[in-house]
Amino acid sequence: MIRPVSLGVPLRRGTKMRNLLRLLLIAGFASYSLSDPFLIEVTEDDGDDGDDGYGGYRLPGIHIPSSYIINLQVSADVFSGDSTAFNGTVVIDFQVTDETDNIQIHAPVDVDAVSLQGDGQAINISDYSSYNSTTAILTITAEEVLTTAVNYTLTIEYTGVLRSSNMNGFYRSEYYESDGTKHYLVTSKFEPTWARYAFPSFDEPQLKARFTLVLIYPRNLSLSALGNTPQQSVEDVDDEYEKVTFGESPVMSTYLVAFIVSRFTCSAGANLTDEVPYQVCSRPETEGDRAWAVEVGPPPNEGPGGLY
Repeated sequence: MIRPVSLGVPLRRGTKMRNLLRLLLIAGFASYSLSDPFLIEVTEDDGDDGDDGYGGYRLPGIHIPSSYIINLQVSADVFSGDSTAFNGTVVIDFQVTDETDNIQIHAPVDVDAVSLQGDGQAINISDYSSYNSTTAILTITAEEVLTTAVNYTLTIEYTGVLRSSNMNGFYRSEYYESDGTKHYLVTSKFEPTWARYAFPSFDEPQLKARFTLVLIYPRNLSLSALGNTPQQSVEDVDDEYEKVTFGESPVMSTYLVAFIVSRFTCSAGANLTDEVPYQVCSRPETEGDRAWAVEVGPPPNEGPGGLY
């Protein structure tokens, strides 16, 4: 894969190499800006000293997650437009491939508490304050060395901020009814590296796991929740909040987790399979416009892996 190269750094293989790289930049990256924080400037000998060439942005790759349980709670103030705060807890089961006393994880949130268990036994945490705001990597240090063939469970309680100016990560959006009434919703867009803004995670696509999502939101605002797995239960937490638990996902990357909490309603069509419903969801006043989409929605395509 061709990576952008800073033309301000001298290269070692002469003018021909520099000119070739300039041509590649013009041809392959004309639509990008070199000021984009996700384009990493590298030099030709980058990596010769053992660096992976990504300037510390990549996780070490020795923590291998198997499952996440994600709890997210949003308050009534979010849906009135008065707040962008949310609370969360994530529980991650993982193993390590090399001995270490550190856990590096993407976590651009305010961490309130951290706990760790190994095969069900508590492991003390000595520090979880080391955070790199450039790479969004939090380093958690245990008081003992983590070893291979042990099942670890990491629990992080945290407070986050809904993104409101960018439609990515865990964000709040708004829309208007035809009478001018303004409504808010919260939803997700995690591709490519935005899941970390909703829950601390090993947020790289090769670190796949199973995900169970729990959403908690106000009861009396005509809200409902959708996710990309079926709802398993809906229950009242108390007089103010409702909790929806979704089924466990297949093994997948963090960026494929998806959900929305809104006032949308849905019209159901024929199920795609026994386990996969087909619905069209939108603002309640547009219910009459869904009929065509419900009727002509794509039928299932059968292939070697079934529905795709």
